Amino acid sequence: PPRGFGGAWRLVLGLEDYVRLASAAQLRLPGRRLEDVFLGVVRDFGGGGLPPEGPPAVAYELFVELLVETARLRFGDLPGDTEATAALFEEHLLPLAQRLRELDGGGVGMEGAGGAA
Repeated sequence: PPRGFGGAWRLVLGLEDYVRLASAAQLRLPGRRLEDVFLGVVRDFGGGGLPPEGPPAVAYELFVELLVETARLRFGDLPGDTEATAALFEEHLLPLAQRLRELDGGGVGMEGAGGAA
């Protein structure tokens, strides 16, 4: 959801949004561990310049960092961030995207967006 910041609105991802994404992606990680990852990114990056008022949130610019940290948590046995993040996408996020496309009636896929599927 957007949050006001210095007269402008920025999209943010809250803890509840992150937990919902993890659930939809079928990560099967304990909620407390997800919360620790989320709050760690907020602590390390200060929410991406968001004001400290309100519930913890990260600016969408930090979403990639949140995904990398999630990959480390889920696939920590793999040798590096590249492998862990690739596994997160392959095993969880791409299947989620496919399910969402199917729910949407098969809307425009990557082929229609100029990418290769």
